[in-house]
Amino acid sequence: MSNSDNPRIGAEFQSQVLRWFADNYQMRFDLETEIDIGSALLDPSEYKKHKFDVVSEDQSIIVECKRYTWTQSWNVPSAKMGFCNEAAFYLSLVQKSHRKFIAMLRSYNPKRNETLAEYYYRTNKHLLGDVVIAEFDPATNDMRFINEKEITSIWKARVNKFANKYLKLYENPVTERQEVSATFADECFALGLRMDCEDSFIAEYGMEAARDTSALKRISNEIIDTDILASEIFSRWRYITHWSHYESLFDDDNREWFIEAFNRLRTITDLQ
Repeated sequence: MSNSDNPRIGAEFQSQVLRWFADNYQMRFDLETEIDIGSALLDPSEYKKHKFDVVSEDQSIIVECKRYTWTQSWNVPSAKMGFCNEAAFYLSLVQKSHRKFIAMLRSYNPKRNETLAEYYYRTNKHLLGDVVIAEFDPATNDMRFINEKEITSIWKARVNKFANKYLKLYENPVTERQEVSATFADECFALGLRMDCEDSFIAEYGMEAARDTSALKRISNEIIDTDILASEIFSRWRYITHWSHYESLFDDDNREWFIEAFNRLRTITDLQ
């Protein structure tokens, strides 16, 4: 039952976690990836790089892996829990991701009727912020997210505030272009929104809804996935502002489309 410090075993656990995330999120993940971290109070130029265990190619998902078990006498491996807190601290300094995980090995204690991941979350949840504790069982390839509902609620509240802000700006006829463009990309990245060239939205709802407001309105009530809709908004904004040579965000058709999209995003993230 003792914890192993064998680097090979730890590396194997990292690879197993990577494969699970890659298979379930249908995107590429890499091991040992450096990401800029720093306090939100600092200018990004002052951030430093930190290496994380498992990271998606767009850096929207970041995972730290901890293969710890109860001690041989079924006691808490206290020193190891300190390393989990350290991982949570570093994850809290990542500014461009809303999916942050500490993936822990499933280790069940029959005396306590509790897994180590459950114990860690119960005793340290005040330190975790928006970090999800994931419990992985390599024998069954099962992943359980212990506090995912709570974190999803926090993230949806942030997206709701973002949607409200830009809905009001697009609805206001005197809004200037820089008000919807100057910080928009930074806000999207800070929320962990993906820019996927509209692939996910078009695959789910078709090209017409991605281009035509009337078509979007027809299927609007079917849209319940926050990620897909937010990604579409970000990707369409990016196309208009960086790639299109003849469109403007405030063209009548585009303004109407963004109003409809932000209105739906606000609706599906309203937790009241």
